[in-house]
Amino acid sequence: MTKNRILYINVIIFSLSFVFFFGGDIPYTILYTTVSLLLISIIYTLSVYAAITFHGYPDQTDIIKGGSFNLIVDIENKWPLFFPYVSIKYKKTDEFLLKGSDVTISVNPFAKTGCKAEFTSKYRGRYTINNYEINIMDFLGVINIPIKKKNKTHITVYPQIAPIGGFPYTPGFDLDSITQAHNVIEDTSSVSDIRSYYIGDEMKRIHWKLSAKTRQIKIKNYEKITMTSVLLLLDLSQIKGSQDIRLKTEDKMIEAYISILYYFLRNYFNVTMCFYDSELVTIRADGMEVFETLYQRVSLLEFKSDVGIEEIIDHVNIEGLSPSNICVFTSNLSRRLVERLLVFTEGDSRVSMIYMNENNAPGTVRNGGKEAEDLLEELRKTTSTLKVYPLHYESKLNEVFIA
Repeated sequence: MTKNRILYINVIIFSLSFVFFFGGDIPYTILYTTVSLLLISIIYTLSVYAAITFHGYPDQTDIIKGGSFNLIVDIENKWPLFFPYVSIKYKKTDEFLLKGSDVTISVNPFAKTGCKAEFTSKYRGRYTINNYEINIMDFLGVINIPIKKKNKTHITVYPQIAPIGGFPYTPGFDLDSITQAHNVIEDTSSVSDIRSYYIGDEMKRIHWKLSAKTRQIKIKNYEKITMTSVLLLLDLSQIKGSQDIRLKTEDKMIEAYISILYYFLRNYFNVTMCFYDSELVTIRADGMEVFETLYQRVSLLEFKSDVGIEEIIDHVNIEGLSPSNICVFTSNLSRRLVERLLVFTEGDSRVSMIYMNENNAPGTVRNGGKEAEDLLEELRKTTSTLKVYPLHYESKLNEVFIA
């Protein structure tokens, strides 16, 4: 466009010079033609600007982090005018990687056309999709009119769920021999008693041999299973660092929290979740049927709390909950926190700490400096009652959480 403008300015200067030095009909005709073409082109382009309609939207509104979506832009011409040059420029942002290039298209009268570009998500969160701009160019290529976008669409990027198979917390019973009905978990390998048939009893509960012997339908009652309890404490205090490192660190902690939550619910643990999100939030869950709701609730949590994990522990009635297992997720390691957790290990609780750091190298310390580094080393050497899992944003969760 810059070259076209320079060229057209030179043409106008040449026309004016021709008129000034020579005069006559031909020089004036050239000048009038040059100016008229510019005016007609501008008027036509303004008409196109008034007539053009478009719609930009993603082909899906919910994706998993690392997944892709197509941003589609449709241009529609409802007028009998030909749209010569419509430029669509896609913009790369900090949150998405762009796989595509700018497009310039023409739109025939009463026609509809469009284009698309692929974006790959880098971080979890809810984003307004505004990653494109539309410009109309005239026939001469000397003016460019941007079109303001009126519609706004959103896309939600959810964190990944890692398969964790070796986390050293087991439910204490064989998962293959249990059944769940009416929120009661039973061990099908252990029969507690036999009773007569009631309307509504399941066929799989019938004791066929005894029913055949007594000529009455007999039903097996199984041993009820007490679910093992676990308390998941999440530290949502602010994480320092550059935007890229901070977002990666936050995403990895949320992914670890959700993955372990999934592990516990899948293995029939009685889970209590606790974190500070504007207020102290405590959620109890005891089955996979609530996981999707919890997943959406936790996925978009923001790390902006000014309440540290120590304060959360002080305010939660852990003794009243009496959890068999406690898991703490934090990026802030301090002696006060360690001492607080060691108190729970003196009872019957099994305590683990998932310690998140933002550095590239595994095992390095994000916060607390030498004190935190000494604490990690001290815990490794002196105690086996408090299990620490150092985690950084490049960690593979299924390699970190092993028995």
